[in-house]
Amino acid sequence: MKIGIFTTHFAINYGAVLQAYALRKSIEKLGHQCEIIHYHPLNKVDGRKFVYNFKTIKSSLYSVLLFINLKFKNNKKKKNIKFDLFLHQKCSLSKETYNSFSELKSNLPFYDCLICGSDQIWNLNLFNEPAFFLRFEDKYPKTKYIAYAPSIAEKMTTKQLKEIAENIQHFTSLSMREKQSANQLSEYLNKPISHVLDPVFLLSKEEWQIVEEPLDIPAPYILIYALSSGSNFTKVISSVRKELKYKVVNINLNPIDKFWSDYSLTSLSPGNFVWLFRHAEFICTSSFHGTVFSIVFEKQFFTVPASRRGIRIENILIQLSLEHRLITNNDSLRKPSDFQNIDYGVVSKQLEKLRNNSFSYLKESINPTTSAL
Repeated sequence: MKIGIFTTHFAINYGAVLQAYALRKSIEKLGHQCEIIHYHPLNKVDGRKFVYNFKTIKSSLYSVLLFINLKFKNNKKKKNIKFDLFLHQKCSLSKETYNSFSELKSNLPFYDCLICGSDQIWNLNLFNEPAFFLRFEDKYPKTKYIAYAPSIAEKMTTKQLKEIAENIQHFTSLSMREKQSANQLSEYLNKPISHVLDPVFLLSKEEWQIVEEPLDIPAPYILIYALSSGSNFTKVISSVRKELKYKVVNINLNPIDKFWSDYSLTSLSPGNFVWLFRHAEFICTSSFHGTVFSIVFEKQFFTVPASRRGIRIENILIQLSLEHRLITNNDSLRKPSDFQNIDYGVVSKQLEKLRNNSFSYLKESINPTTSAL
């Protein structure tokens, strides 16, 4: 079957690009022709441009540091180029690029299935894109419309939930990444919504090694990947550094290195990102996909989530009996065993069951068997 994916692949964000790659590869593994529809709405902030904000003292300080740090800005431009190279070499983008929904409505060719997923495409505080709700049913009524693991990640108002529900009435198959969100939204639809894994989990650690790009970083090292980093995160880093005494590698997203790391890396490709996670001895992250890759590569790790979108991290850690890796209070780090106590024999069995269920949903949604009808 010919299948098109709508997702957030256009963002300069490691999780967004790598989950898009994983979903496309997973569909191909099921025997279908699949491409990511190169939809890049121009009105979205996607991490490609420098944004200066002087509304608060904190944002003003950041903007000043960003303005004067020419090395960081040059590395950021190099990073953008590496992301685009990965997309065009690894992700099977559609030949046409679309910059607005009106362009899509006029020019999108026929696909047997259209799939939206994964990442926060249904978070109306970030996006409110008709394309992410596959609103093409009037043009292509015979196409299958499938949701694979879209996320809300934040608390939506009743009005927002009703809006999402209205936009997905035409779907032939529905799933979400967070169980709580799936249960909540299903009440507004009066139909069940399946709960599936983020696409990154659908590929094995061996399959992820294919996209790796090595770096000259000697092991062992502590890896830091922080999308947000308050004082509690800094305290966790300090505790881990003191206990393990390894060098620190920081995937740095800021014009300064907040953690005084031994290696501060700002122009990494998605392949470099995967390599760093596989070779790390210990990982500290505040990121959902940082947590996911820590689990995929069976690493010892701590996650210190941002409170606003912590539900998606809590959800996956609870599913895999890893909630003890969630750090909300640094005082809980008291004994050496806290740093080396993940039993991946248990985790892998739970993960394999969830992976099989997710693949079954994807397979049956695309091409239902007779017994499922």
